[in-house]
Amino acid sequence: MTTTPQIAAFPKGWIKDLVAPDGLSIYEWIDMAGAMEIPGLEMYNNFRDFKDPAHWPKIRKYVESAGMQIPMMCCSPDFTIPDPELRQKQVEHEIHSIRMSAELGAKLCRVLSGQRRKDITREQGMGYVVESIEKCLVEAEKVGVTLVIENHYKDDFWTEP
Repeated sequence: MTTTPQIAAFPKGWIKDLVAPDGLSIYEWIDMAGAMEIPGLEMYNNFRDFKDPAHWPKIRKYVESAGMQIPMMCCSPDFTIPDPELRQKQVEHEIHSIRMSAELGAKLCRVLSGQRRKDITREQGMGYVVESIEKCLVEAEKVGVTLVIENHYKDDFWTEP
């Protein structure tokens, strides 16, 4: 059984390049991280190279062949969207990301609450968040992934904190 690395790197400085259609590939970033001799790589669920689930086993193998592992997938669902259909799409995307985490070998998957919206009350927002996370917990338990909530100011691609 492999142990979880005590330190992992996240490509914060390259996140927009790793999402962009013509930006940095995940393999280029893995190679850069490997040169730093760190044991773990945190990933972001919206990286371009993760769009096709058929790529996930290849990415995992590439990371592991470089002597590293992926302990956590960083996801930024927005569960405070007032529209129930749009909020459900966020739940479905998080569930997709939980499955991605498991496939990539990550035992942890980050979940955020969502943006602070001026058009909903704190109580409404908390209700949306709890309901949404509870829906995600079913899949996380099924695939052996632990959801971790991060006290995060905001995702790079959000407009509100």
